Amino acid sequence: MMQSILQLLMLEPELAKKYLVSLKVKANRKVHEYLHSRDKQKVLIVKKGIVKVEVWYEGNWRLSSFYGPDGIIGMSSFVKQLPYVEEMQHYRVIGLSDGEIVSVEADFFIDHLYAHPHFFQEILEAVTLRFLVSQFIYRERRVALSKRLATGIIAMMNMTNMKVIGGRAEFVPAFTKRLIASFIQAHPYRLNHVFKNWEEAGLIAFDTHLIVFDIKQLEKETYLRFSSENL
Repeated sequence: MMQSILQLLMLEPELAKKYLVSLKVKANRKVHEYLHSRDKQKVLIVKKGIVKVEVWYEGNWRLSSFYGPDGIIGMSSFVKQLPYVEEMQHYRVIGLSDGEIVSVEADFFIDHLYAHPHFFQEILEAVTLRFLVSQFIYRERRVALSKRLATGIIAMMNMTNMKVIGGRAEFVPAFTKRLIASFIQAHPYRLNHVFKNWEEAGLIAFDTHLIVFDIKQLEKETYLRFSSENL
């Protein structure tokens, strides 16, 4: 989907030079930062690699979400005025692996979507799915830790559009136990027992990085399902 949208945005080379910028993504490096009172709205399209988004809230950077290839960041650009969440309109994008992002002037991006309703529909569906998954994770915050962890791992796979081969998924090293714990809002130490049980059962390995050997088996721990569709 995103490849088609990028082709659409670059149909007129002179306008593309003016409104599109390619950004290199490096692991553990900031790629982009947006502050509502300072910056012009941008829409970021992830071409390659994986990134995380953090929101500035009450004096700290809080993990918000993950994006992989075909992910779109900055959809708040569709809302012209956000007075009730103005203080939350400060976020940054950090690379979790090497890759590339295309930064697009928000108005230029939106004008093209309004002119091509089928693309608008696809993006609306992706945003809605991401919202539904976020709501699901929020509802799971009081269930057993093993279920919360399984939900979080599958959600991260969906959000990053992870490729799965033969039921096996391999995370980049940046997905540490601390990062996963932050995403599901649990203490990293509490996850060790669950990970140990899963390793002994042959479900995962977590040496230098997380590997899930059997997605179907992991799905039995939660109601959330893995989808190859981008969230």
